[in-house]
Formats: sequence, structure tokens, C-alpha cells
Amino acid sequence: MAGGDPAADDRYTAALDAATRLDAWDAERRVDVALAALGACTDRERPLSALSVGQRYRVRLACLLGARHDVLLLDEPTNHLDSGGLDFLTRRLREHDGGLAVVSHDRALLRDVADRFLDLDPTRDGRPRLYAGGYAAWEEARRRERERWEQDHEQQQSEHRRLQDAVSRARDRLSTGWRPEKGTGKHRRQSRAPGVVQALNRQQEALDAHRLDVPEPPPALRWPRLGVRPGAP
Repeated sequence: MAGGDPAADDRYTAALDAATRLDAWDAERRVDVALAALGACTDRERPLSALSVGQRYRVRLACLLGARHDVLLLDEPTNHLDSGGLDFLTRRLREHDGGLAVVSHDRALLRDVADRFLDLDPTRDGRPRLYAGGYAAWEEARRRERERWEQDHEQQQSEHRRLQDAVSRARDRLSTGWRPEKGTGKHRRQSRAPGVVQALNRQQEALDAHRLDVPEPPPALRWPRLGVRPGAP
């Protein structure tokens, strides 16, 4: 430690506490365990550039899992893993004590490890959704929200079409419907005209006031359920 530096002891204590919390002295063994479990190259003398894409990915994932970081952010972590690697990854993520965020299309992994879902798919108000309760709860909540969105949009469009039809009928009555048969006096025609005009104005005002504030839901994307987990033989 630096002599005469009054803050040196504090820095050393903080570094020692951090190393103890991370169990840094056991890090190499944990990485070796992860390398073997993920089917990655265990030769530490071999450069990453000499490995395949899949092997490089497994080595990096093993280092992350062995490091015991407070927060893990993983993007499609099941890529390039076989069934044994998938099982190890699932077990390790379940045991993780810190924060964990996973971006994945692997439904099996999400069912096994996720308890909250941040869904970035299009929504009615354009905002992402945060769901709690696990995979099944997320699917059910998303299904119900989608159904409500579709129903509200259809009701809105149906009402708008009804109002448009009402305006069209009122306009037709103004041009032809209120005219009496030939031979009827013009005074009778004039007496009926204001009522027809007022009816048209009311229908047009109702149409103008009708808000189209429920956007059309995007087409639903439905993946086939194959019943086989990626990486499984």
C-alpha cells in the first residue's frame, strides 16, 4: 500500500470486501466448471480467434457465469448450446443472487427462470408492458389485453361506420327524400327543408365528435409449437 496515503487503507478494505463478496479466489474453478458444462474449449493457451463462433460464444458465457457479477444481462444465451449446456445455464441462472435480465426467444428457458417480462411488442398506447407472475401469467395477460384491444377497435370502427351511414342517409334525404310528389305546393317543401337540414347537421356533428383513438392492432404473429427445445437432440 502507498505510504503516507490516508485513503489507502479505505481503498484496500473496499477492494477486499468486493473480492470477498464475489468469491474471487474461487473464480477460476467456477469458470472451469462452466467451460466443461457448456462444452466449451478448456485450453487456456488457445486464442479465441482460433475457435469457432459457437466455441467463442460458449467461452464468453462461461466467463460471465463464473464471475458472479451483481447484474447479468444476457442476449439469447441459449444460442450454440446443446442440451447439457442448456441444463447448466438454466440451473446457474436460477441460482443467481443478483439482478438478471435475459433477452430470449427460448420459451423453455423463460418458463424456467423468468418471473417478470418486459414486453416490447406494439401496444394500444405505444408503451412497453411489464408483466409479473411467470411465463404462463404473461401469456394469459397478453392474450386478454390483445382481445380487449381488438374488441375496442372493432366497436370503434363499427360505430364510426354507423355514423357515416347516418350522415349519408341524411344527405340523401336533403337532396331527394324530403321532396313531395309532383303537384304538391312549394310551401310544403319549404316547411320540411329546415328539419331535414337540422337532421343532417346533427348527424354530421355526431360523426365529427366521434374520436378514433383506438389504433388498429398489428397482425398477430403466432409461432408454431414444435415441442422441441433448441439444442435438444
